[in-house]
Amino acid sequence: MAAGKFLLHYAVIDFHNTDAAWRKYDSVTARELFQQFGCSESLYRNILRPLLQVSLFAPPEQCSAAATLALFYYLILSYQKDFDMVWSRGTVREMIFNPWTDSLKERGCRFLRDKLVADFILSDDESGYVTQVVCGRDKYEADAVILAGRISTLQETIKKRSNVFKVLPSSAIICLLC
Repeated sequence: MAAGKFLLHYAVIDFHNTDAAWRKYDSVTARELFQQFGCSESLYRNILRPLLQVSLFAPPEQCSAAATLALFYYLILSYQKDFDMVWSRGTVREMIFNPWTDSLKERGCRFLRDKLVADFILSDDESGYVTQVVCGRDKYEADAVILAGRISTLQETIKKRSNVFKVLPSSAIICLLC
């Protein structure tokens, strides 16, 4: 693993964020770059892949080596004094989402997993608040609704009932993408 780290630093230093460097590295994927410079599978799986997914919003197979090296150049060289990275001592689910959902459950929230939202029942008054969520043949009373899922599923749900989102102020809509 140490050899892989050292060799990858060579690529970061070589990159120097110029047009010539972009042309040199842009035709190669980040994954290919990591393999070329001997990064171990453990380094790739535990550090590099997650870092690119949260920084460039794509897996290394879809990121150019140039974009990856520009990110590393920015993080490692340009703002080294201002940048601290802390790695979680567990998965994001274990360390963030499970405690968060547990605290919400303690406050009376219910989480319904594996339910496909078919429709919303709105209040009769002008407010248009969601009072029930329809999932298949089941209806669930609701004071508030949080939709979590794939973006394509959320888009489909919104298209079916776009008037729900017309009455909400933009501050009431929060998107959490994972």
